[in-house]
Amino acid sequence: MDISQTAAIIFVSRLNVRTLLQAELKFRGVRNIIACDNFQSCLSALADFPAALLFVDTDQDERELVQVMRKAQGRYRIDTRPIYLFPYVPSEKILAYAVEYNISQLHAGEISKAQLEQNLSEMLRYGTRTDLQIEIYDMVVKARVAERKDEARALLHSLWLAEPDNIQAGDELGFSMCELDLWDEAESHLIGIIARFPFDSRAKHLLARCYMKKADFSKARYYLEQASLLSPFNAERLCDLGQIFLDQYQVAEALGNFREALLTDPDLHEAKIGKVTCELLLGEANDALKIMRQLQDPFDFASVFNGAAITSVRAGHYSQGMGLYKTAAGYLVEYPNLMSRVFFNMGIGLWKWGKAQLAIAAFQKAVELDASNAKAKHNADRLAIKMQRNNRLAGESGDPFSAINRIDTIDDLDEISEEGFGSAR
Repeated sequence: MDISQTAAIIFVSRLNVRTLLQAELKFRGVRNIIACDNFQSCLSALADFPAALLFVDTDQDERELVQVMRKAQGRYRIDTRPIYLFPYVPSEKILAYAVEYNISQLHAGEISKAQLEQNLSEMLRYGTRTDLQIEIYDMVVKARVAERKDEARALLHSLWLAEPDNIQAGDELGFSMCELDLWDEAESHLIGIIARFPFDSRAKHLLARCYMKKADFSKARYYLEQASLLSPFNAERLCDLGQIFLDQYQVAEALGNFREALLTDPDLHEAKIGKVTCELLLGEANDALKIMRQLQDPFDFASVFNGAAITSVRAGHYSQGMGLYKTAAGYLVEYPNLMSRVFFNMGIGLWKWGKAQLAIAAFQKAVELDASNAKAKHNADRLAIKMQRNNRLAGESGDPFSAINRIDTIDDLDEISEEGFGSAR
């Protein structure tokens, strides 16, 4: 690294450390030194100078410190700029931060001019990164930019085999497995990492996602809470914990986590959607609408209501769920394939509610909207066969939005998992 061509961002509260840093950087030829007095100016500097070195200390507000370190990581995390962290009080949490945010260099306690000179020299050699790491990480970033996920996984696997103590490589390999839906493989890999590196909060977060995929919410919650003890202001982690509470219909607890996530990252889309979903389920329509006005995409509107409906039905609040499905469908009249998914979900909800005839009507409507919806056709056919053998519901209306009092149940559907849908963006 040619330091004379490099900018440096200093977000350090202690005057003596800041003075030492500025003098040493000037001595080494750095002419572009950006000293930040507050959190917002630091975020702006990170955006304006994507290759600049970052120097930050732990005298900052911890929530702001986390946002700064995450911003310094770049889009793919693995493309992290060199970061020098000054933790004045050493702790396990600082070690967890160093691992999660790919800190290049840190020095615990007070620092002398001689120690700073030595640490800065190590940092400018890109910390402890080997030539192999630098080469592989660069190729992984290029593979991820091009959406070549298998290639990224293969590269990281080769690095992990070559350097089994490289925690970052291990975490990134686990993340790649999750991206490829290799959940069992990822679970086994991440359990091994945590056994060796119990302070690795990112590995615990990724392992929690494996358990979320399996709907094992107790284990997912355990690992997320363990990770949060080490790193409490990770917005994505707070969102995942909120989703776990939501899936268990602990709506107030979920809302608290989504609000906390937005305090850390006000622009986090998943947190906005989660917050609105909770407010809809709690009947706080006015608060929900304030956020929803910021959602310009009709897919976002429909996704909120669809997700809230799924949560309601799973918790046994069927009337509420049907109303939310109806609202979601209303936002999707110009998107029949997505509207088909809503009616498919509605059919599952009606079936769980015990309204088999109405479920058939919903599944048939899903097929009418999208002939390729094979799961809806399968369920409609299976239910129709069942109903031919059972005349007790002959008086039910065929309108899936009608209020029906007659209840019956069946237990032979194969496709009973609700479908979500993302934005077209």
